[in-house]
Amino acid sequence: MSFRPKPGFEQQLSGSLAVKAELARAAATARPVVEGMTHHAMPRPGHQRIEVQEAGGDIYLVNTNYGGHLEEFGGADVKSPVYAPLRRGVRAAGFRLLAED
Repeated sequence: MSFRPKPGFEQQLSGSLAVKAELARAAATARPVVEGMTHHAMPRPGHQRIEVQEAGGDIYLVNTNYGGHLEEFGGADVKSPVYAPLRRGVRAAGFRLLAED
């Protein structure tokens, strides 16, 4: 006998309000840790550096700085190293960060 996942279970689970609330809570827990690792690369007025946002039914932890991509991935020159505040901060908050296939 082998395990067979219920068809549509993942889609059903992702639409659950309880699951979304728990994901938002986890993101809110990680947010201050991530923000502590974030630099001031072109901050966006009227926004926190790191925000929990929902879009298309998904929960995101977002670096709102205009230069957020440079903080996360670095630039083409030595003056813009890779800081990776989102990746490092999420792990420092005690969460596992897995690559999506």
